Order: sequence, then structure tokens, then C-alpha cells
Amino acid sequence: MARVGELLSAAAPNPSFRSPTVIQSILGYQGILIVNQGRLGGLPTVVAVRNDDVEARDGEVVRFLKDSGANLERFLLDQAVTKKAITPEILDSVRNK
Repeated sequence: MARVGELLSAAAPNPSFRSPTVIQSILGYQGILIVNQGRLGGLPTVVAVRNDDVEARDGEVVRFLKDSGANLERFLLDQAVTKKAITPEILDSVRNK
């Protein structure tokens, strides 16, 4: 959780983001959604990440951020492989899109 918080803090505001969410409703990989109802680690209740676009939601407050280099998504995907939530082959497929 601490590393996610660090990467969120490093992301810059993205006032030019114009979609209602970074997770689009089409087939295939569309990013990572973290639901954090207990606000563990002081993180927002919802964090959505797709490539270098980040959405942080706390109730009605929504912030769109730009994570240059997609460091947060990369970290979360690497953690998913480490925790065996996805296979290395799925990771390769996601990264090669």
C-alpha cells in the first residue's frame, strides 16, 4: 500500500482528461481497478489505472492524474504476477497491447 501511495503522490494532475473514467467499457484489458472501502494506507476509496492515466475517487471528489511512464500500472501488474493473481503470460499479453 505504501508504494501505491508513493506512486499516486508522484502523479501530476491531468486537467485535460475528458472521459468520465479511465476504465472504458469495451472488451479486453482496460486497466486496473482498486476498491479500497476502508481507505487503507490513506489511499482513496477507488483508484483506476490504465497506462499513464490515473483516476482517484473519494466519494464525490474525483481527481484525474497523469503517471508519466505508467509506473503505477507497471507496479500493480508486477504485484499481480508476484501474488499469482495473473500469470506471466497474461502480463506479457497485457504489456504487448
